[in-house]
Amino acid sequence: HPIAKKQLRKLQKTLPPDQAAQVNAANPSQDQTNALLNLYRSGQLAKTEQAGRELQKIYPQSLVILNLLGAALLGQSKYQEAVASFDKAIELNPDYAAAYTNRGSALKQLGYLSEAVESYEKAIQLNPKSAESYSNHGNALIQLGQLEQAVTNFDQAIKLKPDFAEAYYNRGNALNELGQLDDAVASHDRAIQLKPDYAEAYSSRGDALRDQDKLQEAVASHDKAIQLRPDFVGAYCNRGTALLGLCQLDEALASYDKAIQLKPDFVAAYTNRGKALKDLGQFDEAMASYERAIQIKPDYLEAYSNLLMTLNYISNHDAIDRITISRKFGKIVTENTQTHFSSYQCQPIPDRLRVGFVSGDLSSHPVGYFLESILSSIDSSK
Repeated sequence: HPIAKKQLRKLQKTLPPDQAAQVNAANPSQDQTNALLNLYRSGQLAKTEQAGRELQKIYPQSLVILNLLGAALLGQSKYQEAVASFDKAIELNPDYAAAYTNRGSALKQLGYLSEAVESYEKAIQLNPKSAESYSNHGNALIQLGQLEQAVTNFDQAIKLKPDFAEAYYNRGNALNELGQLDDAVASHDRAIQLKPDYAEAYSSRGDALRDQDKLQEAVASHDKAIQLRPDFVGAYCNRGTALLGLCQLDEALASYDKAIQLKPDFVAAYTNRGKALKDLGQFDEAMASYERAIQIKPDYLEAYSNLLMTLNYISNHDAIDRITISRKFGKIVTENTQTHFSSYQCQPIPDRLRVGFVSGDLSSHPVGYFLESILSSIDSSK
């Protein structure tokens, strides 16, 4: 890896001649390193791993080999082994920033987000000019729900590397989740300008446009993503959702079917497909689609919610079965409920009693509309 070789050259320059010679003896020849790099860059990850392990036996203290071996393992989803390889590199050189960055990426894939963030922060501490470390740090923060901090990291990555298309793309995703939709679209546009074949950026741009109710533009953006990557499962699913919003139900259904064809265990596509079938009046088929989603992911709340809603349209469904499903749904919701406060955020004996209305069905839902007149009649001064 170029960063690894740069670190090695830097280390050699700081050592006395006899120690520098020891470092050279501890590392493969330039030809061996280049051969391993070429395997990795060509995407032959299994062969890179095999060759890397063979070289590691000969050069067990080579940072270059450990980092490339870890990268090959990471690319093959062998995350635990990748972490072990990066840990070994860090043990040999605690100031090896690239190993911390790559270790963070492996930890993130394992779901150890806090540990990943710590690894990225250490990489940034060691190398504050690494745009990649800031961008990877931002991605982990998105998954932790720390969206504003994520945007700050992407901004720093872009400052360090103004042509960093991936940082603009990730920044757009964070801004979309923050509801800053105009800025999100602009960020994806910049990513596409820098990388015109960036299918993921086109699809995420389509999501932001859909959230702006610019549904035709959203469909066009997903179409472009699919044109660039005909096997892009997420783009087909998100395209279907935009078409659903346009009430183009048959086209939406076809888009979901294509997503499922490409990825038969895609629960979101089965659930969204159920919505299209329900709106088409095909209730039995809709229920079958929701049930398939639940079969794949038994705790998938959205599928349960939509299944229960669809049961309201079916007169011959057994009431006992409906109650059983409702109780199962309630149990899953209860198990996933989180306490946001350790104590009440008010005085034990308040001067005034604050009354609020809480519902998961406010916003664009009949419950919200029914409450509108009540809320407008409340005198907040009393």
